[in-house]
Amino acid sequence: MVVFRDLKSVIEMVIDREEILSAFYSAAQKTVTDKECLQAIDILRDRHEQNLKILRDIRIENFGKDEWIRNIPDLDIHGVLPPTAILGTISRDELASAVLEFETCMREFYRTVSEEIVTTEEKDLFDSLVMFKDKQIMDIRRCFEC
Repeated sequence: MVVFRDLKSVIEMVIDREEILSAFYSAAQKTVTDKECLQAIDILRDRHEQNLKILRDIRIENFGKDEWIRNIPDLDIHGVLPPTAILGTISRDELASAVLEFETCMREFYRTVSEEIVTTEEKDLFDSLVMFKDKQIMDIRRCFEC
């Protein structure tokens, strides 16, 4: 369990975790050889960078009085994404599965934070992040259905 001092520390941790997916996409672009897989990676990386910009642009001061956020399970997503060393041989389905697992872990974290927060403004923020992540998951599934 983790206790966050304020909303800013939660958002900073979320951005750090989301940047792991950015680094994964960058590494995959350099090492994956399958053309279909590369096309999916290019699309997903661009979308993820746009979404990460939205997270970075959250203005903490717009969400009312801050409070301690308690009893949040640690967001350990290390090991969810395959190591860079095997990316050259990864299949499209393996890539989709790994990215969807990562995004599902992030969605679950947002949902858990939303359940623990007391202030309405901060709860609304994390409820909207859950919906935001739901849309990302649907976009990823669509990208891999082609």
